[in-house]
Amino acid sequence: MNVWADYKNHISNTWGIKTIDSSKEFKEIAAEHNLLICTGCSAQKKDDGGYYKPSELYLGAKNINFYRMMISNKHEFGTLSDLHGLCLEDELYTNYDVHPSQLTDDDFKKLGEGIREKMDKKGYNAVLYYNPSPIMGSPYFKMLSHLGLPVYYFTKLDITAKRISLF
Repeated sequence: MNVWADYKNHISNTWGIKTIDSSKEFKEIAAEHNLLICTGCSAQKKDDGGYYKPSELYLGAKNINFYRMMISNKHEFGTLSDLHGLCLEDELYTNYDVHPSQLTDDDFKKLGEGIREKMDKKGYNAVLYYNPSPIMGSPYFKMLSHLGLPVYYFTKLDITAKRISLF
């Protein structure tokens, strides 16, 4: 049997990460935690030698859609990097080429510990990780499993949209 057919249980059992599916769950988690919403980096990056905020550097379709949703809804967010760990919007980065397949278990652990350190300094106490593909997200599940903080996973960006009531 393909473990990804029941990806929610696989992610929970393997890395201790809970999957959420609804706006209601998102609101409950956001009310309970000082939450940092993250996505992974992309192979497609701006490659002109300059330094950029993560939302300008990473050019993959998943990233562009994620950044648009986060910015339009005024959410704090970060990008998980195979080289840097956690990239925040108040930091600048340049193009690099590190693929998650190049990382060892010790590399994932060190990246996770570095993410935790940066989150502690900024006051975040939980992560909500976005990737539309659970299989493509697996390197970041491994990285995030070393945080020692609650980690949640979601595949649908619209659950983070802020709804405005007209009545």
